[in-house]
Amino acid sequence: MATKVKAKPKPSANGVPAPAPEVLTLAEAAAFLRVAEDAVRVELECGRLGGRQLAGEWRVGKEALLRWLDAPAPLPPLTGADLVAHARRVKTRYGFTETDEEVEAFLAAVRANRQVGK
Repeated sequence: MATKVKAKPKPSANGVPAPAPEVLTLAEAAAFLRVAEDAVRVELECGRLGGRQLAGEWRVGKEALLRWLDAPAPLPPLTGADLVAHARRVKTRYGFTETDEEVEAFLAAVRANRQVGK
């Protein structure tokens, strides 16, 4: 039976071994973030979270996860369809009673005000 030999870390410029970057699987990254694997997979596939797919499996650097957590949240979507969909989700979540037509009219007014402000 062959014995695995663990490679020694290469020393840095000052002779002190540099810590190896910690690489996580999709499951480990999800556990680290305390979310479902599907949520991490979506972020990876959309490119909002840095990682690489190797042999069909995702690998994510722990440092990349920490940088992603520290970064500001992305701005909300700017397309009309995305805004309407977001408004519907908010309406459902918080129990607003406006009709879709009222929501679309409100968003049209917001877009018109954006044009005036240019």
